[in-house]
Amino acid sequence: MKKIFFLVIFLTAGFFVKTNGQTVTAIVSNKGVAPIPAFGIENPAVLVFFSTKLGEKGLLEHLEFSPDIAFNSGSKLWFTDLWVKYNYWSKKDTLKKTVYTVGLDFPSLFGQTYTLPTGEVIDQTVVYYTIQGKIKRLVNKNLSFILDYWYLRATDMKYGVAGSYISTSAVWDKDINKNLSFTGNPNIFYLGYTDGTKGFVGSFGFTVTHKKSGLFLGALGLTPITSKQVKSNWNVSLGISRKLF
Repeated sequence: MKKIFFLVIFLTAGFFVKTNGQTVTAIVSNKGVAPIPAFGIENPAVLVFFSTKLGEKGLLEHLEFSPDIAFNSGSKLWFTDLWVKYNYWSKKDTLKKTVYTVGLDFPSLFGQTYTLPTGEVIDQTVVYYTIQGKIKRLVNKNLSFILDYWYLRATDMKYGVAGSYISTSAVWDKDINKNLSFTGNPNIFYLGYTDGTKGFVGSFGFTVTHKKSGLFLGALGLTPITSKQVKSNWNVSLGISRKLF
């Protein structure tokens, strides 16, 4: 019931403000692997992402509400994000070649199990606060580079972790033909968490998208470079992205 509640909240959030449109992306994946191994889930997963532009002029033009939710098919483990972002670009930069982003998020991880000293196993919800700073530079209509920094910390360090990562990545878009497009996203990042997870990790993801329907097929591979705690992983996914209003 909680999952349905969150899904309805995310879907209808845009109706309560004067928005510039809401986009929803739904993905079915063989694993809930993320480019950054913070809240990944191992079993087949359903992930839903929302992006609500809050306006067309003034301050609201730069604000974005981007929640997401992931369901794990193999257990009770699931999580939500509640991103609020401010995107800045110069008024003279009409093509938005350089965009600076500051973000705030309160991700919640539900259904994690812990074994108490007494041997009792309990379910625990862990809430984090996360801050983000990002610079995106558009090189041309097909290629952009991104420098991204996150810091996250659990509100209850007994059950969670704290740490940060910094990443450099590229996004390359190319039309295959009039119906299909390709997007590639290589990423190298350094992470350091209080549980001892640290080091450099690389990932590469790609999607092939049908332009008219919004349907896409994607894959993501994750591999450690110097990190001894992060394991190689991969996933394949099928999804759809549509503008609701």
